[in-house]
Amino acid sequence: MNLNDQVTKNIVHIFEQFNHSLLTTDENQINTIPFEDSWTIGQTADHIIICSSGIPDEHTQVSERPFDRHVSVLKEMFLNMELKFKADPSLLPRKNSYTKDELLEQMEINKSNLLKNIESMDLTLICTDMAFPQIDYLTRYEWLSFIGFHTQRHLIQIENIKYKLTN
Repeated sequence: MNLNDQVTKNIVHIFEQFNHSLLTTDENQINTIPFEDSWTIGQTADHIIICSSGIPDEHTQVSERPFDRHVSVLKEMFLNMELKFKADPSLLPRKNSYTKDELLEQMEINKSNLLKNIESMDLTLICTDMAFPQIDYLTRYEWLSFIGFHTQRHLIQIENIKYKLTN
């Protein structure tokens, strides 16, 4: 399986898991605050929608390093639920009330756009439009890996919120 096919498979898998979690959420839970200083399920999904809307790859260059150098660091950062992060203001949820349908529709649009781009992109190029905080410039492959790990992280959070709201 080539690199692009592998990334496509990973994106499809995590988006299917995320969408399944949303589909199995009661509509009245989407906008319920589970505990103080927490986002709702809708706000968490909106944050993922913002973060998975694309990668900063208008300007790229050939990499002088392994294209996947930062993947293990990204995985450790985002799948370690003991670590806490503050979202950049540009990535904060945009409103307080959402519907399940609008969230699912936007996730599907994002997935479709990512898959179209993955099909024809050289994933080993470094994206020079924006450095990833505390790491460096990432390759397209690393940005797409980040989207997967970040989505997984928030999927875990959504499942925890659902559990809290039903127990």
